Amino acid sequence: MSAEITKEKVEEALGRVMDPELGNDLVSLNMVKGVNINDGTVEATVELTTSGCPLKAKIEGDCKQEIGSIDGVTDVKIVFTAKPIPIRTEVSLPTVKKIIAISSGKGGVGKSTIATNIAKAFQKSGYSVGLLDADIYGPNIPTLLENYARPTITHDDKLVPITHDGLKFISMGLLLEPGQPVIWRGPMLHGVVKQFLADVIWGDLDYLFVDLPPGTGDVHLSLCQMVDLTGAIAITTPQQLSVADVRKGIGMFRQLQVEVLGIIENMSYYVHPGTNEKIYVFGKNGGKNLAEEWNLPLLAQIPIDPAICEKSENGLTYLMPVVEKLHQVFESKVSAS
Repeated sequence: MSAEITKEKVEEALGRVMDPELGNDLVSLNMVKGVNINDGTVEATVELTTSGCPLKAKIEGDCKQEIGSIDGVTDVKIVFTAKPIPIRTEVSLPTVKKIIAISSGKGGVGKSTIATNIAKAFQKSGYSVGLLDADIYGPNIPTLLENYARPTITHDDKLVPITHDGLKFISMGLLLEPGQPVIWRGPMLHGVVKQFLADVIWGDLDYLFVDLPPGTGDVHLSLCQMVDLTGAIAITTPQQLSVADVRKGIGMFRQLQVEVLGIIENMSYYVHPGTNEKIYVFGKNGGKNLAEEWNLPLLAQIPIDPAICEKSENGLTYLMPVVEKLHQVFESKVSAS
C-alpha cells in the first residue's frame, strides 16, 4: 500500500526546487500558491514574477521531478500564475495626447525602421508627432533620419528635442560620441527613460511614438510604469524564432495592463522581379497566425524590398497602409470608450 500523499510532503518537495533567477527555493519565495491532491494526481499552483518568465519550462520540469519522486504520486500538474505588477504613473505629459510603444521580441526585425516611418507618416499627414528612441543600447533613429544634431539644454536643465522635417525626436545616439557604447544597469536605464519623458520639451503632440529595445527588459517595465500608454504595436518577422519572442512581449504588455493595438509582420515575403512570384524567405504568415492567436489586428504584412532600406535611411519611405490601419484601431478604441 502506497504511503499517504500530503500537502506537507508536496511543499517539502517544492522546497527543493530553486528559482534559477532569484536564487532561492519556491517555498521560501512564497511562490507556491496552492496544492491539490486527488488520489495519485498532484496539482500545484506556482506564482511567477512575470507571465513571460523565460525559465518557466525549467521550473515546471524541476517541480514535476521533485513531486513525482513522492511515493504514490502517479501524475503531476503544474499551474502557473503571474504576480500582478503594480502600475503607477510617475510622469505626467498633459500636452501629449497619445503615447504608442513600438516593440519587438527579437532584434533585427526592422522595428526602428518601421517606428521611424510610422512617425514620419503621421507627421506628413498633418499631425504633431514626436519620436522617442528608447533603444538605449542600440539607438538607430539618428541614422535612419540622418540627423545627429546635439540637443540644446535650457536654463532649467530641460532638453530641446531635435526637429527633423517637422518631426521632433530624441535619442541617446544624439548624446554619445560615435561608436561609444552604453554599459548601464537597470536603475540607470530607468533614469534615462524618465529623463527622455519628463525632461524633454515635447510641446503639444498628437502622437509620441516610443521605439523600445528588443526583448522584455527594464526599459519596457520603466516605460509602462511611468506613463499611461495608449497602447503598443508589436513587430515580428514570419520566422518562428521571432514569433516566439513577440508572443512573450504580448504577454508582458497584457500583464502590465497595456493594450496591444496590433501586429505588423515585416519581411513577409520577397517578390521575384522576373516572375512576380512571392518567395517566403522567413516562413509564411507567422505574424498573421500570431495575430489570430491573440485576437489582434494584423496591421500590415510588409514585403522584403531593397528600396525600403535605401529610401528609409534617406527619409523617403512612408508605410501609409499601416497608418490607415492604425487610425482604424484608434477610432474603434475611442468609440468603445
